[in-house]
Amino acid sequence: MPHILILALLLLFMLPVSAETFHLDEYNSNVLPMWQSSTTKGNDVDFGPWMREFMRRCKMNWEPPKGCEYLPVTVSVKVDKNGKLLDCKIYKTSREPRADKAAMKAVEVTAPFRPLPDEYKGESVDIQITFGY
Repeated sequence: MPHILILALLLLFMLPVSAETFHLDEYNSNVLPMWQSSTTKGNDVDFGPWMREFMRRCKMNWEPPKGCEYLPVTVSVKVDKNGKLLDCKIYKTSREPRADKAAMKAVEVTAPFRPLPDEYKGESVDIQITFGY
């Protein structure tokens, strides 16, 4: 079910990049993602605006090699509460090193990110972002 709602977000915002967190919990009535970290049970935080900006900025910096645009690659990203990139690694390879490298580079050159929402009391968030048309 979360993948269907993520697809709806993609269609809604017409971005060739999708994202979800490891702690995806529920969605609100506006089909904007709501994330709940295991460290903040009972304290839902709307990451929708933050995530849309994160995705938009990463998309702008993504330069897939010619012929690799349609090879999906998923990158695991850890961002601290101040927006600093703590970790970035391949979560699911495209099996094409050039495509994997381009996805990693898109995240790395986009950092630092906006600080996480003030309502979020955790120290960091873990995100999976999939690049590919």
